Amino acid sequence: MQKYRVRVVAHVCAYARHRSDWHLAQHAHRRGVDVVGQCAVDCGLIATIAPKNVEKFVPLYHSIKLTIMTDFRPMRRIRQLLNEEESKKILANGTHGVLAVSGDDGYPYAFPLSYVYVDGSLYFHSAVQGHKVDALRRNPKASFCVVERDEIRPAEYTTYFRSVIAFGHVTILESDEEKMAALRQIGERYHPGHPADAQHEAEKSLSRVLVLRMEIDHLTGKQAIELVNKAAHE
Repeated sequence: MQKYRVRVVAHVCAYARHRSDWHLAQHAHRRGVDVVGQCAVDCGLIATIAPKNVEKFVPLYHSIKLTIMTDFRPMRRIRQLLNEEESKKILANGTHGVLAVSGDDGYPYAFPLSYVYVDGSLYFHSAVQGHKVDALRRNPKASFCVVERDEIRPAEYTTYFRSVIAFGHVTILESDEEKMAALRQIGERYHPGHPADAQHEAEKSLSRVLVLRMEIDHLTGKQAIELVNKAAHE
């Protein structure tokens, strides 16, 4: 039977706030919820729930809010999988990638963007209106692809590549403090060693741009099998 991963993302009622995560887990488990991990959002948790049991969990507490999360499929060619540290390193070192969203009339809409990777999240800046903004307001789910290596080997009829894809939810930052911090990070990423200039540029553009934060739900990296074989023989 297919199951859903569910994240508690909002405050629960006052009664539940004073209970420990353990007690919440026990209440959930008795109602058919299999708790698989803790969530760092107040008294929240991450759980795996069979569809027939979702209704049992939602009425537990007033004001509870759930987000259905995807059980991401595993990579088929597992030997080519990059570990988490290598995948994060590619994100940290990259200068641009392609963000894909659900565009108009159900068509995928993918576009290149500069970005900065900070504390496990991706940050972008954007015009205040446009196709991607409309798409993200309708559906905040997105994926972001960064290619670190793209070396064509004509004689072998292949490409030596290393790349990552991040899946997550994109939020439009509302507070000026958060926006300024992200814009400074972006400025420092592309003009390092000039914090005063980055600050000036952030202040100048603050009212004219949106700042987007993508919280990563799943990250996967892959490399060419030739690179795997080469590393194995070194």
